[in-house]
Amino acid sequence: MAEAGQPSADPLGGGICALTDFLGRTSLRPKTPWCLSVILILKAELDPAAIEAVYERLRARRLSFQKLATSQQGRRCIIEVEEPASQDQRPDSTLKAQLAEWPEISKVLSFRESYPKAQRAPRRFCFADRFESSEFSAQGHVFGELDANSFAWIAGPCSVEDPASVGEIATLVARAGATMLRGGAYKPRTSPYAFQGLGREGLVLLRQVGQDFGLPIVTEALDPRDVDFVAQQADVIQIGARSMQNFTLLRELGRCGRPLLLKRAPSATLDEWLGAAEYCLDAGARHLALCERGVIGHDPSRRKLLDLSVIPALRARCDLPIVIDPSHATGKRPFVTPMAKAAVAAGADAVMTEVHVRPEEALSDQAQALRPENLPGLSLAMRVLCRLEGRRFLKGPCFREDAAEASLLRNLAHDELQAFPGPMSELPNRERLAFSKALPRRQLEDEPGSEQSSRSDQDPQGPSRGR
Repeated sequence: MAEAGQPSADPLGGGICALTDFLGRTSLRPKTPWCLSVILILKAELDPAAIEAVYERLRARRLSFQKLATSQQGRRCIIEVEEPASQDQRPDSTLKAQLAEWPEISKVLSFRESYPKAQRAPRRFCFADRFESSEFSAQGHVFGELDANSFAWIAGPCSVEDPASVGEIATLVARAGATMLRGGAYKPRTSPYAFQGLGREGLVLLRQVGQDFGLPIVTEALDPRDVDFVAQQADVIQIGARSMQNFTLLRELGRCGRPLLLKRAPSATLDEWLGAAEYCLDAGARHLALCERGVIGHDPSRRKLLDLSVIPALRARCDLPIVIDPSHATGKRPFVTPMAKAAVAAGADAVMTEVHVRPEEALSDQAQALRPENLPGLSLAMRVLCRLEGRRFLKGPCFREDAAEASLLRNLAHDELQAFPGPMSELPNRERLAFSKALPRRQLEDEPGSEQSSRSDQDPQGPSRGR
């Protein structure tokens, strides 16, 4: 970053509030791939020769900088300094302290310095590198690579229970168009007496079923001692919300070579979440995605609150792919599909949902698992939303699109919709009709308000009045 030209208006004239606003705008602008950014506020009494001497000292240390602003008197100067580094080099954590000791500097402010590798990681996630590229190519696009122009659907059981149920569920999600097959072989449970998963046996089973259907598998690792085995079997390793700050596990997984899916702890801030991502990336992880699965709320009618506003908040800080898990966030089947559709519309790169053939018989999380009849409608809704946004829906090799659905998607003229500035009610009749058919109000059997909702889906603790 070269020294800049004309200085901007004085951010100090309005006091600390003006300075805070100025730095906020500066920190959100597109960043070049550097490790550490600091703001230097020089002392007001410095003359131009002294300021030039500061520039020379920065050049001598091979630091890149630009002059952001000067005061109206032209004496106080604000400089942004960035430390260049390669992809594998760590930032110099002592730089801020060293600069603060310079006699010409009044104050050193830092921003976005805690997770430099997360900041410059690309919005790219390769999740099927074990498969032959010929297996996963369609229309010139590689199936196993998620980027800003594509969308993935991860679906499967909460727990790997037995060969029969896993095979049935995999058949359902593969035919519905899922991109990846999820399943828990190691289960972190609140009670030590609850089902803990089948362990290695379950993971081998999940791997075999995934290969049978051509679906990469996503599964969680809980113990650093199991990382090597999990990495041998899984295509993507999930880091659960409870493990988000298990730093020993994060480092082991970062070194294992597998793509990682890092879930947000329910009480974690964005800085804490990105700090956990930084542990993985610093240890060597090449592909990492962030998964939002709900934050703590005060209303018991839902398990957690699904924080979809985290998508634009993360986009302002980094380009890591973002996955949304509405199953764990809401905890209730009728809420999963609406929030999955909202996640696609909000710009999520992927959605992860739990599915079971007979949810009432599931060994864990019965209330949130989608039923088989829920899958076609959800799949179509997400494909329609992707079509409207011009994104590719990454469908697995077993998916065969229904002719009527294919015709509907073709009729959604993306270019016309994208260019149309008015509200949906003013769209041309053809597009509005196609959109309304694709996203019916009561699309699924057990969406809220449906008269066909089964009693097994009702939670005695949940809201039954005043909806």
